[in-house]
Amino acid sequence: MRAPFTVFLWITFTALELTAQSASDPLELKPHHAAASVGNLDRAIKWYHDKLGFKLILRQHLNPDREIAWLTIPGYRIDLLHDKNSVPPPRPKDHMMIQSWGHVVFGVPDVDRAWAILKARGVDLPEPVATNQQLHIKTFHFPDSEGNWLELYQDIK
Repeated sequence: MRAPFTVFLWITFTALELTAQSASDPLELKPHHAAASVGNLDRAIKWYHDKLGFKLILRQHLNPDREIAWLTIPGYRIDLLHDKNSVPPPRPKDHMMIQSWGHVVFGVPDVDRAWAILKARGVDLPEPVATNQQLHIKTFHFPDSEGNWLELYQDIK
């Protein structure tokens, strides 16, 4: 009986750590947007719209060499930037082998259904849905049209 109680305490304290920061925190951080450098802005905009349902709300040149696009879904924004002098990073088989942000994560209510929808939309899905019982999650990772990695994630009980 001790193990379930220990797991309960761990889950409770982990959940408390993951909740929003208190008002006493002077930074009061909250998620706002993620940005990615892309090789082809038109292709990336189309991919995020067609595959994930993002809406283009702004596109403009920041200077003669750099252009930005803001794409949104309810509650979140992705900024896509194209600079004519940018270069693609190395692409190892395991994207977590590059020291950088590994991927942007989106929560979904049903990760299996999301996987099937994306597959039907022609998204490159190099891995199946994985369940991690220890972390109480189901998840999968996949690249966008430019090789930037994303994750869809579902909490499970």
